Amino acid sequence: MSNGQKLINFLSACSGNIIISGRYPLVKNPILKYTVMRIIKTANNYGPYFYHYHFYKLLFNTYTELKKKDIDIRLPYSWYYFGNLIEPQTFGDMTGASLGYYAPDKGNLQKIIDIPHFDIASDILKTIDYTVLDQFSEITENNHYKKEYGQILLKKTYSKAPFEFQRLFNRGLFPFVNNFKPQTGGQSTLTPLIFDDSDIRKINDYLDLLIVNYPKEGLPEIYDNYLEWDDTVRLAITNDHSQIIPLTGEFCKFYCGLLRIKENENILPEVIQRWTDEFYVKIYPEYLENIEKMRMKLLDSHFSAHPAGDKTKEVVDKIMVLARDLSIEERTNGV
Repeated sequence: MSNGQKLINFLSACSGNIIISGRYPLVKNPILKYTVMRIIKTANNYGPYFYHYHFYKLLFNTYTELKKKDIDIRLPYSWYYFGNLIEPQTFGDMTGASLGYYAPDKGNLQKIIDIPHFDIASDILKTIDYTVLDQFSEITENNHYKKEYGQILLKKTYSKAPFEFQRLFNRGLFPFVNNFKPQTGGQSTLTPLIFDDSDIRKINDYLDLLIVNYPKEGLPEIYDNYLEWDDTVRLAITNDHSQIIPLTGEFCKFYCGLLRIKENENILPEVIQRWTDEFYVKIYPEYLENIEKMRMKLLDSHFSAHPAGDKTKEVVDKIMVLARDLSIEERTNGV
């Protein structure tokens, strides 16, 4: 064994990389690169309608299935707006290639003809190949993609989400209210938005389910912010339906900014630190400012339509006393 190969093997052992092949010195994670190339080559067999967002989800589903077979391709991903998101900097560091090269944001996936074996054991290669084929069998028939293949991938991905809250918000409330966003020629209009009674009931149902399923242990940092947001959306339901969509979008951006920091795997520490800095320096204060403006506007509308009288003040005073007594009781009981 040459001194160069000894050095490569030593660096592999120190860095935790699965394999660093002497023939592929820039590929720190060849098993990930092989899986990526196998997926893309297979996808191209079924037509040109497999895009980067499909690729992200099928790669994630392949990753989780391979882990059940004791093969860890160490996929660098986080949970974000629309499911799992592959982290490009770590991906490039692991594979020696840009994520955008294989799966560009616009256009088709890269064409792949031959796939190197990267000195990976043949039994691992076969397991990867069979697993990839199994994943495609769920979204294809008669050598073409099924009509709802995108939704099939999305549903399977979200079945593995860490929180039920995610499924209810990202796959429930958020897309539901956004379906009502008024559009004219691709541009939002100023037409007043009014939800009918059945729509409001559904929104209220989502809000009730969300408050029951909020992950207090997983995302405790923003629980109070969430409660304020919930109350503000309910104010919008009573006073101004046009604020429901922007309120939902603001909270989605806010909580997903924290979600990707808390729920991720195999991502470089400097990337996590960058996300953390962005959340606390930019996303969090911007959210607080925006939500405060929306809330004050809704409160002004509410009190203009429903001015507080002596009866209202009496009720508020009683609620404040009750809240104080409950707080004292909880502290006394060590809750």
